[in-house]
This record gives sequence, C-alpha cells and structure tokens, in this order.
Amino acid sequence: MEGSVCKHKIPSARRYFELLGSYFYELAVQSGFSPEVSSDLRLALEEALMNVRKHAYNESDHHPIQVEFEKKAGSIEVRIRDYGNRFSPGEIVPVDLKWLRENGIAVHYITEVMDRVNYVTIFKRGAMLVMEKNLP
Repeated sequence: MEGSVCKHKIPSARRYFELLGSYFYELAVQSGFSPEVSSDLRLALEEALMNVRKHAYNESDHHPIQVEFEKKAGSIEVRIRDYGNRFSPGEIVPVDLKWLRENGIAVHYITEVMDRVNYVTIFKRGAMLVMEKNLP
C-alpha cells in the first residue's frame, strides 16, 4: 500500500541482516520491481547494514539499528538509522574499481543500484542513510 511505512528495530548482529534482506526482497517484488532488481535492492540493503555494523559499531553485535521501508508513489525508500560513531559523508572515498579493495565497494554498489542516496548526519549520535529506488 502506497504511503505505508514498515519499521524494524534489529541488533547489529549479521544474522538479522539476511532476514531483513529477504523481507525487503519480497516487499520490492510486491511493489512492482523485477526479481533481478529486487535482488539488487536486497544486496544494497545488506551491504548498508554491514557498513553500519563495521563503521558505526566497530563490528559489535549488540547495538540498535532502525530500518524503515516506505512505499511511495512510483518508488520505495529505505531509511537506516544507527546510533554509533559519527562520520562525515565527505570522508567516503569513491572506489576506483580497477584497484579493488575492501573499503568503498559497498558504497559504490549502493549508489549504482539506488536512484537516490543521502546521508543525514544532523544527529548527536549516529547517522541515517536514506536510499530510494524508482519503479521502472
């Protein structure tokens, strides 16, 4: 249903990322995305959650992550909120794909898959990643 928001609060343990990814895949398919695009969206979500775990929470399993999915007219939006280490979006270095390395690949993938990616850093602790994908 358009305008509906599904909210989830999970710990930063990896085992929850795949479960939430499966949910997002089904939501994307039901929203009108192809199975292929829905798989890409799932992976983008899981990569974003792994980045939160790694960078905001230093690989710890016991910190909160809030994830919201919103079906909009012609798109789907995902908001990921953490309460961990602060960062500046300017610190994200674009990856040069000819020099593959561990850091930056997830961000590159997310920005390739999604139509809009925005980092909200106005909070005293943590940040929010907002990702949106338009229906074809």
